[in-house]
Amino acid sequence: LQFQNSDPGPFSGGVSNIPTSTVDGAELEFSVLPTQGLRFDGNIAYLHSEITSHELVLDSVAATNITNLLEAEGYGLFSPQVAQGRANAEASAYGNPLPDSPEFVFNLSASYAWPIGGAGVLTSRADYSHRDSFNYRVFNNFATDVVPSVDQVNLFFGWQPSQAKWNADLIVSNVANKAIISSRYTDAFGIGAT
Repeated sequence: LQFQNSDPGPFSGGVSNIPTSTVDGAELEFSVLPTQGLRFDGNIAYLHSEITSHELVLDSVAATNITNLLEAEGYGLFSPQVAQGRANAEASAYGNPLPDSPEFVFNLSASYAWPIGGAGVLTSRADYSHRDSFNYRVFNNFATDVVPSVDQVNLFFGWQPSQAKWNADLIVSNVANKAIISSRYTDAFGIGAT
């Protein structure tokens, strides 16, 4: 796994590697058609990921905070005190989950198709999806890395006219109109900008 790592020396970070990690998971999918026109679908996925090496990592957020604190105390950016302060902030990533790895994700849907004689077929569907929260980076900095869980409901209504080469659909996404955060970005290069 490659990631952006900081370094005790200011502006010296770059791409680093996590040598070993484990990923275990399982997924279950189902479809049930209890009556003509009625259908239920779903899937659930479980994922467990873990960094299994004791790689030292330096979060650019922590490094920047320490640098700013020591500069406010009068130490120069390239002073030994700043380098030592940044080095002291290095920590092992051992046991942290891999980035972008929610533990549970599941989707459920129910749909019904109504034949309308020679006029075609009307279809309605409701979808519910859930994604657990996850960490966006290897550092697991709770202030900057956590992407919150998401629950979302979508609706679909469609009409397929008989023997027509067109159809009409109405789709309502995110019925609850919730703000959804799907990722985060945090100052990968340690320059104090996000």
